Amino acid sequence: MNGAATDESKDDVLTEARQALQQQAHDRAIHLCEGLLRDDPANGDALYIAAVAARLSLIHI
Repeated sequence: MNGAATDESKDDVLTEARQALQQQAHDRAIHLCEGLLRDDPANGDALYIAAVAARLSLIHI
């Protein structure tokens, strides 16, 4: 992501991250959220999804 990303494109990335989480693709969900968090470290949705993905990745080792 870059600073010029629109709210719509950020929403698309969050949707993709949620789908990755549902598919148990935890690394992908984290990777997608990292891009959002680089632009906006306080993005609560991205922080939550990344935290859940990280937690679930530990459970499914």
